[in-house]
Amino acid sequence: IKPPAIRERKRSPKPPPKNKIGKDELLEFKNTANRYFATQKPYLNPKLKLEELAQEMGYTRNFFSAMVNQAFRVNFNTFVNTWRLKELAAISNNPQTRHLPRARQVAMAGFGSYDSYQRAEQEAAAANKKRQRKTKDGQTSSNAIEKDDE
Repeated sequence: IKPPAIRERKRSPKPPPKNKIGKDELLEFKNTANRYFATQKPYLNPKLKLEELAQEMGYTRNFFSAMVNQAFRVNFNTFVNTWRLKELAAISNNPQTRHLPRARQVAMAGFGSYDSYQRAEQEAAAANKKRQRKTKDGQTSSNAIEKDDE
């Protein structure tokens, strides 16, 4: 008995690459997100969730995540933690709060735990080191949360 003929499986062509979001749309989103984070300070909530924030800002979870990834070139958690680190720096420099224990300052900045703060700090240090190397090599760098000219 002969084995049945093996049909060659036709491969479907690769799907086209996902459409990149336009520069104008990215810039608008970047400015909107930065403005929202600066005024509403959602990062102070240690239980902040991507889904809730996206809905609050009028986006779907997936669209908001894709926009953060493309506009800031970091994932959602890194974006939020960058704001928390900025807040922690402000708390540490404020004469009314700089005397507080570091763990209290970390909680005030929105970190859920001291460990999550340490991970964010390490990640930021590694990203800065990488950015400095790229700059030395003649490449340009960009800060994840710096506001573009409006």
